[in-house]
Amino acid sequence: MNLQGIRNLMSSQQQSLEQFVKDTHEWPRNDWEGFANHWKFKDVYKLCSKARNQVDTIISGAIDPKEHSLAYSYLLGFKGTDKLEDVQVIGFIQCMRNFLNVADPKQISLSPRPFTDAWRTYVQYMKTENVKLLIPQAKRAINILQGNNKNILTIAHCDLVEICCKSYCYHLSFPEIETDIIEVQGHGCIYSLDNLRYHYFAALAYIALKKFDRALEYLTMVCTAPSEVVSVVQVEAYKKYILVSLISKQQLIPLPRYTPRLLLRFLPKICSEYIELSNAFGQGIDVVSKLVEKYVDFSQMIIILVWFNKYQKH
Repeated sequence: MNLQGIRNLMSSQQQSLEQFVKDTHEWPRNDWEGFANHWKFKDVYKLCSKARNQVDTIISGAIDPKEHSLAYSYLLGFKGTDKLEDVQVIGFIQCMRNFLNVADPKQISLSPRPFTDAWRTYVQYMKTENVKLLIPQAKRAINILQGNNKNILTIAHCDLVEICCKSYCYHLSFPEIETDIIEVQGHGCIYSLDNLRYHYFAALAYIALKKFDRALEYLTMVCTAPSEVVSVVQVEAYKKYILVSLISKQQLIPLPRYTPRLLLRFLPKICSEYIELSNAFGQGIDVVSKLVEKYVDFSQMIIILVWFNKYQKH
């Protein structure tokens, strides 16, 4: 075994939850980056899985969620992915609510994965209650995860826009969706589906507020995302893309050249009734009306018919 291997072995032998708590209290307050480098979340996770009975005790008061936000998030991240009993779920929700109010964004942004894992679980539990209560909490979670980088996409963005759309509070997704996103949060925080989900629901919010050009931009991002298979989100986005094109441009705008071949090939086939609608759009109200009657179950087409009537009168 080489020298580095010996050091790693000695380090692993010295690691324990007790040492983790001790380091949390003794670590220099201006060097949380060093703490994140020394104590990796995956290592703390392994320690927690071996001493589950100690985790609740530590969360309950051994470390402070405001002063030791990074370390506290590690424990919440473990709790969020662990199997919890009903009583433990209540405690987890209370801890998350408190943490959202006091967490230090500068610390969390150094290692956002633990809080991201905890947030995913928290949202799933809270969706069984009044989801509107999650809207201000999601906005706070965005600030916590972003730290000083306000142009980064976080998991909380994805949940915010979805909740706003499903609760018909489209306006509450602003100003977050107006901020330009230039990068996606790393550390395994964002999945490809999360990225699609964010842009799809952001597009719905823009559609609801009749900002169709902006909606087309977001729908285009969904329909042109690199893909090995066609996602359900992309299928729904393409349907909306066709409808918004017809409403705002009076014709179907072709997808850009850089759209993956897989999507160019299969999206029009899967959404054939919408392609048929776009072809009929320039043939007059009678043709469009018959088509809508043919696909009576497609309520979205009725929107097109109503709009077409208004358009014809002007």
